[in-house]
Amino acid sequence: MKKILIFSLLFLITSLISLSFSQDIPINVYNPKVQKVAKPLYLAIIWHNHQPPYYDPEQNLNILPWVRMHAIKDYYDMAYILKNYPQVKANFNMVPSLLYQLELYTKKGIKDKYLLLTEKPADQLTLEDKEFILRRFFDVNWDRIIKRFPRYWELLNKRGQSIDDTVIAKAIQSFTTQDFRDLQVWFNLAWFDPDFQKYDKDLSRLIEKGRDFTEEDKKIVINKQYEIMSKIIPLYAELQKNKQIEVTTTPFFHPIMPLLVDIKSAKIAVQDIALPNATINYADDASSQLSMAVNYYKKFFRSNPKGLWPSEGSVSQDIIPIVSSAGFMWMASDEDVLAKSLNTPIVRDSRGNVVNTDILYQPYVVEEQGKKVYMVFRDKNLSDKIGFVYSGMKGENAAKDFVNRLESIYEKVKDDNKPYLVTVILDGENCWEYYENDGKEFLHTLYKLLTDSPYIETVRLTDYLNKFPPIKKIEKLHAGSWIDGTFLTWVGEQEENKAWELLDKARTELIYETLKQRKTFSPVLNPDSLKNNIEKAWFELYAAEGSDWFWWYGDDQDSTNDLAFDELFRKHLINVYKLIGKDIPQELFLPIVKIGEERPLQNIQAKFTPNIDGLINPEDEWKNAAIYLAKKGTGLSVKPADFIEKLYLGLDNDNVYFLVESKTNFKDYFGKPYYLAIYFSNPNQKEYNLYPRNGNKTLGYGIAYEVLIDFSKINSTGEIEAILNQALSNNSWKQQSTLKAGISEKYVEIGVPFKELKVQGRNQIAINVVFGKEEPEDVIPYYAPIYLTVPEKKLDITYFSIDDPVGDDYGWGKVVYPTAPVFKPGVFDIIHVEMGKSKDDIVFKVKIRGDLENPWGSPTGVSVQTIDIYINDGKEGPYYYQALPGRQANIPEGWNKAIWAEGWIQELVVPALDEKGKVQLKEIKGVVQLTADPTERTIIISVPEKYLGPVTPEWKILVILCGQEGYPRSGSWRVREVEEEAKQWRFGGGDDFYGDPNIIDMIVPPGIKQEDILSKWVSSEDEEENVYVELPLIPLRILINQ
Repeated sequence: MKKILIFSLLFLITSLISLSFSQDIPINVYNPKVQKVAKPLYLAIIWHNHQPPYYDPEQNLNILPWVRMHAIKDYYDMAYILKNYPQVKANFNMVPSLLYQLELYTKKGIKDKYLLLTEKPADQLTLEDKEFILRRFFDVNWDRIIKRFPRYWELLNKRGQSIDDTVIAKAIQSFTTQDFRDLQVWFNLAWFDPDFQKYDKDLSRLIEKGRDFTEEDKKIVINKQYEIMSKIIPLYAELQKNKQIEVTTTPFFHPIMPLLVDIKSAKIAVQDIALPNATINYADDASSQLSMAVNYYKKFFRSNPKGLWPSEGSVSQDIIPIVSSAGFMWMASDEDVLAKSLNTPIVRDSRGNVVNTDILYQPYVVEEQGKKVYMVFRDKNLSDKIGFVYSGMKGENAAKDFVNRLESIYEKVKDDNKPYLVTVILDGENCWEYYENDGKEFLHTLYKLLTDSPYIETVRLTDYLNKFPPIKKIEKLHAGSWIDGTFLTWVGEQEENKAWELLDKARTELIYETLKQRKTFSPVLNPDSLKNNIEKAWFELYAAEGSDWFWWYGDDQDSTNDLAFDELFRKHLINVYKLIGKDIPQELFLPIVKIGEERPLQNIQAKFTPNIDGLINPEDEWKNAAIYLAKKGTGLSVKPADFIEKLYLGLDNDNVYFLVESKTNFKDYFGKPYYLAIYFSNPNQKEYNLYPRNGNKTLGYGIAYEVLIDFSKINSTGEIEAILNQALSNNSWKQQSTLKAGISEKYVEIGVPFKELKVQGRNQIAINVVFGKEEPEDVIPYYAPIYLTVPEKKLDITYFSIDDPVGDDYGWGKVVYPTAPVFKPGVFDIIHVEMGKSKDDIVFKVKIRGDLENPWGSPTGVSVQTIDIYINDGKEGPYYYQALPGRQANIPEGWNKAIWAEGWIQELVVPALDEKGKVQLKEIKGVVQLTADPTERTIIISVPEKYLGPVTPEWKILVILCGQEGYPRSGSWRVREVEEEAKQWRFGGGDDFYGDPNIIDMIVPPGIKQEDILSKWVSSEDEEENVYVELPLIPLRILINQ
């Protein structure tokens, strides 16, 4: 690492010497004289700028490049563009940990892995370097950015639009040294803001050049990035000094303050939320993180901040004294929090416009313990229009729509003689790559229209509140965030709660050692000057308190790089223990997240029961097994294993079976110190061992059981014992039983009863096979374990079992799959649905035609499908008459319970009346369980009967299947869109507007064709217009008769 950093420093120095900078982006001042009306509608826009703390102090490296990339594309430009519009005022929230990382780049000279691999000469790239570059240097919007540059697009197509190992291996062979150098340059060059690309003469020259870049060209690009990063903070300070913007802040490492102060506050929004087994009352930490933010702010802006954007808009009554004592005048949150605080819903008309404007469009004051804080609340609809909707429109039209909506609000309130305030808050960096030309047309048109409008006046929030201090008081501030007014994104799921428990253990040890050394606990730290190991340990702990780790834990969010975030979170806690000289708990060496899943050469085709004799007899008895090649290494560094050729895995309802094929002759190992071991996790068992026998590297999970064959104990007769051992922690074992096994020259065969592993139906267990001599030699699979779902035995009661037509996965008749290879034939084709009861659960089994694979590594084993089950139980309502948002369908008979099940989200949804008597959808988390049974190509969904009620013949049911979408449009509950033309990630055969159903398959009443129902849609350009198809519910008594 030291050599790399020395090389990087020399690279930077030579770049600085060799490069002369171009002038800044030209400014075209738009400053007409516009007479504002006496009582305009005030508009406060807050652009929230934040990146997770990517810095790894052990490596002195940022693990990901997004601080640097968003700096050159968004952070500078978003402020600089305002110089063109001096009459427009804006607010920018700059999270201290983002400013800290900018300082690390520009003042400390840190790098990130992507930057190191950019700087490395292309002719010196290793195989590992090339693999990383080919996988990661296309991480930018393909349609909006890569396609703009012919050479970059050419390189993407030369690589292929997939990152499968075979595709990458082929690309490594086909890419020349010049191709790699051009890719190094283009990844960094394409991320620049379009104005830099156009007006900076060096960058524009390189873009015009397009290809055949040199190592000197790379130096120009990287040095420009450092130049821009160094100008960002001074630019914001200048604009604030000129009173055009107000810069606000956030607690230093972006923690969820209400959860730090009292994690039980999560129960205010969700009473039945599962909380971690830890006492989280860290009010002192919250106060210190705020004070650190204030001090760090003063370093750059020479004044105290007045405004606070609490991380994720997360607030509670309990944080008011802390926020006020830190010197803040005001803070902001979301309209959901306001509605729940006042016990009054924000009512909207059919176009999303607020009806009760006097509720949302004014500031409030909140008081606690003699302390007060002003509060404003964002208009969710207007904010999300910019964040998620307008990117699909022409920029000019989108800006006009936004301003028209504001002027409609003005028309509604103009006669009230009150200073109405509309607050719009959204991320300042994440949406623009989805806009044409990085949103330039939208932003320029927006600021021009706001300048021209006599009815709208943009404000800095502190200016507004000084002029119009709030009159109305919130008696008790709801504990919630801008994500649905709850804290479910950061606590409540198993992974999230585990992380909180690990954090609490580390903090307890740190407090003990702090007091032992007579230091101050929860200290207010200066990040630029940490004086001793205790302060350094607290800095690491504060970093671990940040919201980002908990955001990515659990099923509800996916970063596509959860392992990296998980590793960095645990590393912060490990560093705490190291700095205070304490033993590191073994659980910190195990991933909290699922580490991935090895994909076999062949999936299990069907259940079977082999004869355990060490022979393949008959020859086809293992034909239905999953097959795994024994390999070493990862990615393109893979090579064959040393001893084992293949692993075959099968199962029946009671056992899991293993056939291990040797490269040589197993008999050669008799009487010698070799062993074969099979390792299992158990989700129900707390005791586990960290490492396999004689090993020092984890398998990615806690090992609960080991099946061991010790070759040193096998005599010439070949009689073998397979010993089942239970883990006792600290890498000790207790023999539990002896299992049947068979051995021949080529094969070892073992059967393991599920009851011996103490697992139940629908439990998911991790499995590895290890062959070793004194220590592990071959680990199969090498990169990630096999995840096996324990089969559920026959349902206690079967209510119905019905076939669905094969091959009708075409929606309304003409829908076709997206073009990405992950969408394999039949993965959206329901062929059978069964409903029954198992113990206390109502169970639905949905079988599909295609292989049930998990290409995106969801924690449930299901990736691409979303299943909805709608129930009308005939009892009292309220009822809801549309399918869940995004499906674009009506259900005229109504439903009062819906099950929403996909890889990352499983919820029971029920209609509920709000305080005004309006039906709202209530999401109940933690009661729906989804498991995958790839053997049967079946998705199993279970809900405790107490949540659904007893099943009766009066029930009516509907089951639909959609595509799961991790990046849905605003208002859609994570289903993949059907558009006119099929694209990489979009179904085709529908309409680019609204109206066509995003449903790919469904069960229908007998005698009715699916396409007859789904084809009755009407295209509409208005998202609010309900022109959707009508879906019938099927009476349960009919299904029972089927």
